[in-house]
Parts: sequence; C-alpha cells; structure tokens
Amino acid sequence: MTRYLRLVPRVALGCLLLAGVAQAGLGVRAGAAVSGLLASDEDFRPYLGYEVEMLQTVGYPQYGPQLSVTWDAGLLGFLTLRPELGFVQRGYHLNLIRPYNSSYKVRISYLEMPVLFRVGLPRGGVRPGVYVGPFAAYRLDAAGTLVYRGEPDTRILETVRQFDYGLVFGIDSDIAAGIGRLVLDARLNWGLADVMYPARGHIPVLETPGRVQVLSLGLMTGYRF
Repeated sequence: MTRYLRLVPRVALGCLLLAGVAQAGLGVRAGAAVSGLLASDEDFRPYLGYEVEMLQTVGYPQYGPQLSVTWDAGLLGFLTLRPELGFVQRGYHLNLIRPYNSSYKVRISYLEMPVLFRVGLPRGGVRPGVYVGPFAAYRLDAAGTLVYRGEPDTRILETVRQFDYGLVFGIDSDIAAGIGRLVLDARLNWGLADVMYPARGHIPVLETPGRVQVLSLGLMTGYRF
C-alpha cells in the first residue's frame, strides 16, 4: 500500500505536465535592451586595461538586440511555465573625453536560457501578467573597442568569463491577433555572476578583487501561436 501511495505525487506531476504540454504554445520575441556593467570597486582597469583609466569616470548604457524563442506551457490556469532560448547582446560605454575624441565600448554576446514562471489572466482578449525566474547565459563573443582621437581599435576581450547567471523580472501582456496572440514584454535581467576576471599581468591594488555584474532592461514584442 505504501508503495502505491508513493506513486501518487509522481502520477499527479505527470498529469500536470501532460496538461501543460497540451496547452503549450510556441512563440518568438524580438526587441532591444539597454545594459551596463556594474563594477563593485568602480574600477575597470583590471579587466579592460590601463588605457581606460581616464575614460571610466562616467559610464553610459549600451544598446543591443534581444531575440528569443519561447515555449509557454499552462500549469494551473493562471500559472504558466515558459522556458526560452535566445540571443542577447550586453555591454557598456565608458566616458567620452571630447578633447581627445576617445571612448571605450564593451560588447558581449550571449546565448541566454531563462526559465520563467508567469502569473496572469488565463482568459480574455487581453491577458496581462507578471513573471520571474532564473536564467543562464553562455558567452558567444566579447569585444572591446577603444576609440582614440577618432581611430577605432577593436580587440577580443579575453577577460570575460564563459558563463553568466541571474534572475529575470518582467511584465507582459498578450493580445488576441489572428490565429495566435500578439505579445508585449518588458523585463529586467539582474546578473548575479562575476562575469570578468583580471587580465594577465595586472597587479592588483587591493587584496580582494572586485566583481563585475551585468544589468539590463529590455523591451520586446512578438507573436505566440
């Protein structure tokens, strides 16, 4: 009898997943994100080189594309599980010194994989909701462009770690449109990983190195079937 009782939670979970798959919908989203790098000690020289010493007094957000394929699986009517797979570009723009016409731009491309839990209206022509969940990201490319007196010099950034991870917070709404639904999405990605490590040959001033984290705010629109 005890053995059969142990099977009840597994059967219930299986039925829940099957019901979710039956209500699942494939979707695509595209948009742009504004992002920045947060250095705990406000010093990017260990990661980008000493040439940014005069450029890092002020930083500006960097804009980049954000694309994803989504899979929405209804769990409890108002609760939806949404795994995603997408391409995102993060970065940062260090201060422009006008007398020398100099700046430094960081661009990091990731393959990002969020797993989101959404709570929203299960029915209706317009269905607003909120969502939260973790994400993991795999670095595809990282480059830094130093502009000195108007002359750009782009180099691969070897100080960017291979992986990032963190949390996603967002609001969205889908609207009935044809055979599917039009989607509007706004989200905040808060990176929790230290995404950079000091360059080779750098002599640290402090015994404990700082941390560099990625923060981004994105707007997307898309379509879900």
